[in-house]
Amino acid sequence: MPAAVAQPVGEDHFTGSGASLFVLLRVSTVDQRFFGVPLEFQLPAGYVLASSAPQTVRLTLRGEQELIFSLNKADFAAVVDLHSFPREGDYRAPVEVVTAGRAAVMQRLEVHSDPDATTVSLEQSTEKSVPVQRLLSGEPTRGYEFTAFTVTPSEIQIEGPRSAVAAVEMLAHRGYRPAWSGR
Repeated sequence: MPAAVAQPVGEDHFTGSGASLFVLLRVSTVDQRFFGVPLEFQLPAGYVLASSAPQTVRLTLRGEQELIFSLNKADFAAVVDLHSFPREGDYRAPVEVVTAGRAAVMQRLEVHSDPDATTVSLEQSTEKSVPVQRLLSGEPTRGYEFTAFTVTPSEIQIEGPRSAVAAVEMLAHRGYRPAWSGR
């Protein structure tokens, strides 16, 4: 709670009263506080981000000390609304800070985000099936021969930005190297 300071006002300011008047001054401590909050992207239907984008933003809160320290991350959201960009392309859009809970009703609260805008690439979302292939390396132990192997599933469905999906012809699995022994 802000401190109240009383200061006497001299009698020479008043004529004939003979009384002292006290003036109350309200003293507030202005402070800053910082939060990192997730950055939410609102996309037009059928579109996805085709470039890397910040995952979080840093919020700077400025206001009365006791008020800003009573807030938490849940009282804020950071949003980039891309609905006004209905085609593929590179766009710079502002980060909007949305307040909720106690922060939504506070007066004299300043909130700034860093970054305050971000640049993103939008592309249409697409999907396709691609084959899965296992890549083996090495040679079997002497006296053994490799005859066959099976990959399950043989195809998978991928989804993402149009240009990235178009560039994928197959999924090569390199995660397994047989021991090639007779045991």
